[in-house]
Amino acid sequence: MSVLSKVLAEKYPARPQARASPARASPISPMPPMVPVILANAQRKQAPLPKGRLSRSPSDLAAGWWWPSELLAGRTRQEVIQFCRDACQADSDAAGAKRDIIALANPGYTLQFTGSDRAKTQAKRELDQLEKRLGDFGGWDELINHQLGEAFEAGAGSLEAYPTPSRSGVAGVEVVPAEEISILREGNARLYRQLTYGVNLDTRTYIYSPYGQHARDPHGTPVMVSALIELERKLTLVNGTDKIIKMISDGPFLEIGVPKPTLAELGVDSELDPDYSGRMQSWYTSYIDLATSARDSGVIAVEDGVSSKAVPLTSSVGGIADLHAMNNMRLWSGLMTLPFLRGKTEGTTQALAEVMYPILLSHAENLQIVARGVVEFVMNLHLRLAGIPASVELGFVAPPNPFKLDHARAQLVAAQADAIYMEQLGPEYTQMVAARLDLDPQKVLAWREKNKPAPPPMSLKQDVQPNPQGGDPNQQA
Repeated sequence: MSVLSKVLAEKYPARPQARASPARASPISPMPPMVPVILANAQRKQAPLPKGRLSRSPSDLAAGWWWPSELLAGRTRQEVIQFCRDACQADSDAAGAKRDIIALANPGYTLQFTGSDRAKTQAKRELDQLEKRLGDFGGWDELINHQLGEAFEAGAGSLEAYPTPSRSGVAGVEVVPAEEISILREGNARLYRQLTYGVNLDTRTYIYSPYGQHARDPHGTPVMVSALIELERKLTLVNGTDKIIKMISDGPFLEIGVPKPTLAELGVDSELDPDYSGRMQSWYTSYIDLATSARDSGVIAVEDGVSSKAVPLTSSVGGIADLHAMNNMRLWSGLMTLPFLRGKTEGTTQALAEVMYPILLSHAENLQIVARGVVEFVMNLHLRLAGIPASVELGFVAPPNPFKLDHARAQLVAAQADAIYMEQLGPEYTQMVAARLDLDPQKVLAWREKNKPAPPPMSLKQDVQPNPQGGDPNQQA
């Protein structure tokens, strides 16, 4: 056998497990067949889907687990939420930001019913009757605003819709403040306990709709929690400013230099005399009283050796306004509001407002989720108990767009550009425009064949040209 034949026989044996060379074949660990790994994985039987939760949490270490999320910004939830509620009543920025976000989130609402025509009519009639039994709320609109405010202050909407004794409908609603609720987890289920009274609430009649959940915390986060430090600093600045204003209103600050009295002037024999400290204090107090009484008249008479100097305070408090401005910018950011909504228009341009205003609208839409969850829960629970085969969804009207004139002009310019491109590039670009507008491209092409459009203008129309003098085009007549 030639050398080549021997090498080929070793490399390609008739039986793959048989090797001519002991170094290439081992009876203990034969070489496995060359099957691709992907093919082997595909041939392997797939495991069935799990029948439950595979992840683990601290609640799995015991029968139940109280979430260790009772702290917000290093304080108890109850303390933080109460501070937020107080701020929304006493602080102008917090109260104004809350009113603004509610106004943007709920300029109006709509109800969309699902079911037969008869069921829809019955459902609307039942909800109109239920609206009169909302207890402290004058209607659905007030309930929606309340739940939006709860999300802002407490981080959740929390409400019980209690049924009638016959369970034929919802008798009324009762607000359960979010700070009174602690959430217990047992397995995969959540239990809601009203800690103040030790009551476990029934999830069939109780709804907890959180906002801004983080990590495992199910309680939600108040919108304004990130502004706590700035709110406290603002209170400190305001109190300090009030003291300075009072001092300025009282007159100039007098600095008096009084020489130390002698023992004879104090009427004592030595500094060890028991009356020495008291008489020394009375000696200096008399000069303070003299200076205080002299500020109103603007004239002071003192003995020889006593110096006095009026110190103007206005030159020493010029930096306070900068401290207020710096803190306010951080405060407004934490309160989810904008400077021009709080009265600061310096540096605000239309371009900046068009960028920031939609962000604020998005925040308002996020708050709508809380109110929608609560109100839909109440409405649909009532319809189920009343035996009406219909359901309802809550929708919100879009707030007025302050930039609609500017946006309309931008759309007109874009339409003119599309017309020019369709004229120059033909059917292919026309099909692209039709697809962008969710229209049938073939129908659009057929219509253009039957109705030849006029050639588009090759320059901007006068009414969409930019204002050479600047300013807000939305305010132009």
